[in-house]
Amino acid sequence: MIEMVISKKRIISDSHNTTDIFVVVIMFCIYHAIKGSRKSVEYSYINFCFESVLNSDSYSDIRRVKSWGINKSLKPILIMMINQGLLVAKLKSYKLELSLSDYGVMYVKEMIENSLFEEINKGADAITKKLSTSALKKQNFIW
Repeated sequence: MIEMVISKKRIISDSHNTTDIFVVVIMFCIYHAIKGSRKSVEYSYINFCFESVLNSDSYSDIRRVKSWGINKSLKPILIMMINQGLLVAKLKSYKLELSLSDYGVMYVKEMIENSLFEEINKGADAITKKLSTSALKKQNFIW
């Protein structure tokens, strides 16, 4: 699991709160995934990145998709983030896609500038650089 060390200041009110850590993981995953021409990411992509970052997986560990279900704690956190104005949700081809709002982008940039949650930031960046939506769709885990 990820250990948090906060040095300069707190952006998240209680860094030891699991929900707050999950919010940070989700925000960094979406932030790094929407670079380039992509404007939003699918719910399943977020779930996969979320699980990979929390488990500190490297890309070599995720060549086989291990997430055949959606993390149950993810949905209420995403709803809360949408209600707080951090995320924007939309339906695209009957699938839920999420992106960071302007406020969410500002929030992530502030965390990066202050070197907060560096381990989460690096993990999310590494996973999203090497994992495309099409690669995730092609990999089906058969149990």
